[in-house]
Amino acid sequence: MGTISQWHSPLCSALSPVNDCAHYTAALRLLNRSKYSDSTKAKIRACINRKGKALGCTKKKEKSTEIEALINSVVFEETRLLVEESIKNPGMDLNFEVCSDCK
Repeated sequence: MGTISQWHSPLCSALSPVNDCAHYTAALRLLNRSKYSDSTKAKIRACINRKGKALGCTKKKEKSTEIEALINSVVFEETRLLVEESIKNPGMDLNFEVCSDCK
């Protein structure tokens, strides 16, 4: 599967909602639903984990109803679109060169 470069702007903004621990948990749950290639998942997970670590987040269980509400909110709309695209195109890669936030 080729690199999807048209998603560069949504990719950066999709990862930027990680601004507190609830958003960190929501981002990880959305990533787990995706069908990205292993290398793309690893890059996204590393970016999310860096943001979570900087915020002092742990991998404790958050209330599912609160996290699901957050996942379905406007804040994660672009992230959901990326995940849905990965489900339609299993093994999809993303172009991380255009997102300085992920390097």
